[in-house]
Amino acid sequence: MILVNSGFDNDNSKYKVRPLITSSVTPDDITLVADDKLLAQVFINIVKNSVESFGKCKEDNFISMSADRNPDGRVVLSIKDNGPGMDVDTVEKIFVPFFTTKESGSGIGLSLSRQIIRIHNGNITCDSTPGKGTTVSMIF
Repeated sequence: MILVNSGFDNDNSKYKVRPLITSSVTPDDITLVADDKLLAQVFINIVKNSVESFGKCKEDNFISMSADRNPDGRVVLSIKDNGPGMDVDTVEKIFVPFFTTKESGSGIGLSLSRQIIRIHNGNITCDSTPGKGTTVSMIF
């Protein structure tokens, strides 16, 4: 949470409406052996995309982060938002290098994130519905 919130804490922030950010870990003793700096970069990339998708005006923005285990016992980290969502064609392209939907975006963030998850023997997926939001899940 500290990592995610730090981007909102300076007075020069371009994000005028701060989203409600929540987190949960179930069970509370989940352990994941990974490079914390690389995973921090993945979280920053995903949360930044969520925040940028909200725009500047929406008041009821939320980002929910969770960690749990799937039925196979694998650790699942998820980041969910209530942003505008994406259509199927866009979702299929978001992990492609240099693909971006933003005027000032480079298209590197999610491509790099996928590579980071892969070097940790994981998988990253995105589920999105226009008008309902987006969930990015990482399975290790």
